[in-house]
Amino acid sequence: MDDQAIGLTALAVLRTARSKLAQGFLQGRLAADADGNTVDPEDPRATCFCLVGALRASRPGMLPSASASASDAKVWRCIREELFAQYREKLMYQLGLFNSLQGFNDTTCKEDVLGLVDAAIGLLEVRYAGKTNDCI
Repeated sequence: MDDQAIGLTALAVLRTARSKLAQGFLQGRLAADADGNTVDPEDPRATCFCLVGALRASRPGMLPSASASASDAKVWRCIREELFAQYREKLMYQLGLFNSLQGFNDTTCKEDVLGLVDAAIGLLEVRYAGKTNDCI
C-alpha cells in the first residue's frame, strides 16, 4: 500500500470513527451496547464508543497485534500521527498533557474528542483532496 492509499484509508477510517463517536460517546470503556453493557467495539450491538473503540470498529484488525496486516499497521500509524499532531498543536496547552488517545478520551469531553478527530480529518482532506481510495 503506497502513502496515498494509506492516507486515504486513514481518512475513511477517521470519518467512520467520527460518525460513531457523534452517535454515542463513551469514557472508561472501548464500547457499550444500547443497554450500557460493555461489548467489544467490533460487536454489531455496540452503539457507544470511546475514541480507540470507534477506530477499532471502523476498521477491524487495524490496531497493532500479531494478526494485523502490514497495511493495517501503516494505516494505524498514519491515524495516530495525525491525531497526535493535532493534539499537540491545538489541545495540549488548553487541556494538559496526555500520553495516550484513551487517556485523552477519558479525561476530556465529547466535543474535544470530536474536535481532535475533525482536525485530523481536515489535514488529511487537504493532503488528499480530490483523490479517491479503491483500497477500502
